[in-house]
Amino acid sequence: MFFLFFFQITNSWIQANLYREGPAWYQKSSVKRTAKNMVKSLPVHFRVTYRENIDDSHYVVSKSDVFYVPRRLVGDFVDLVALGLQAKLHQELAIPLFFLCMEHIDNYDSEAFSHVVYGIDSNSVTYMAEAHIVSPLKARDQHELLHVMKYMAAGDPLLLEVL
Repeated sequence: MFFLFFFQITNSWIQANLYREGPAWYQKSSVKRTAKNMVKSLPVHFRVTYRENIDDSHYVVSKSDVFYVPRRLVGDFVDLVALGLQAKLHQELAIPLFFLCMEHIDNYDSEAFSHVVYGIDSNSVTYMAEAHIVSPLKARDQHELLHVMKYMAAGDPLLLEVL
């Protein structure tokens, strides 16, 4: 069984308050302090964009394991990853922070990942050419992976040439 649904990247984000405690790992004071310090240590152009996207009393976490970095932002992303590693940011905190630093939310591509196949039956791999993402996808062997790639090639003639 699978489900096709539509969402925007920001729908998978949780906006947390810097001034509220809670049971979640990201609500611990040490995590909040790390987030605040990271924002303070950002180069000015990243900090300005971040502050235009989110106010001083909030930060964002996301459990998403899939994200898309437009080619024009890859250099910025690489720079931010280096800063995030240096600050020892948790991935679920780092990735949304990077995106909020690189680009204004209004400029996010609302079509990226708009068709998602989710909740794959563990006994089979399902792929649709109309889907941008299949999650979670775990091929059990090379034969199953080749099967999925052939379906993917239906929507991508260049991939078909490779196969």
